[in-house]
Amino acid sequence: MLRIFSPSRIASVAAFAAIAVVVGACSKDSKTGPSTQFTVNADATTNAQTAPVGTAVSQPVAVHVMDNTGAVVPGAIVTWTVLNKAGATATATSTTDATGTATVVWTLDTLARVDSMTATVPSGTTATITATSTAGAATKSAVVSGDAQSVAHGSVTAPMIMKVTDRYGNGVAGIAVAWVATGGGTLSAASTQTDATGKAQVTLTLGGAAGANTVTATPAALTAVTFHITGT
Repeated sequence: MLRIFSPSRIASVAAFAAIAVVVGACSKDSKTGPSTQFTVNADATTNAQTAPVGTAVSQPVAVHVMDNTGAVVPGAIVTWTVLNKAGATATATSTTDATGTATVVWTLDTLARVDSMTATVPSGTTATITATSTAGAATKSAVVSGDAQSVAHGSVTAPMIMKVTDRYGNGVAGIAVAWVATGGGTLSAASTQTDATGKAQVTLTLGGAAGANTVTATPAALTAVTFHITGT
């Protein structure tokens, strides 16, 4: 028997067929079309810089962004993330220029150490950048240990240790320290330098008589610190 469809039914069927063709084409394209993958690499000349704590590295940090064909990518958004509270960047994101390069100013943490941060591109890779923050100028001296000792006369004290630090408490190396003893006895050294941790030390060999002794340590351009030793 011959069936006759209304014009509205015919139009509905035609519309559904058109949609199916479009969906099928899109599905085919999504399976076979190429995808763009970005890569980001740290610039060797601005990676691994060194700067005093709490200051910006001398050159803005740079990274280069390329696509999966090796071509540079202008206009890509790079996100900067400092790790373990390693200071701060001037901006959270940067945009690559015509050469595919993005830069940012990085101010290091106040703790002397190796700082790290990452640069990330959307749907792409992450690059890690490092910088070494070094102690700042010496600002303070203090006794660490060895004060208030009681030692038999003619014997050697335990080490008297002092420390030189910057304004953030980081030990400062290479500071000359002059040592002077009063009350008798002989120091193991009249001058020393602070080590990598900012510390310097001496011992005192007491004289033959009992009594009070003092040892004064004077770091260059800083306040002296004093150790008190009692000979018994």
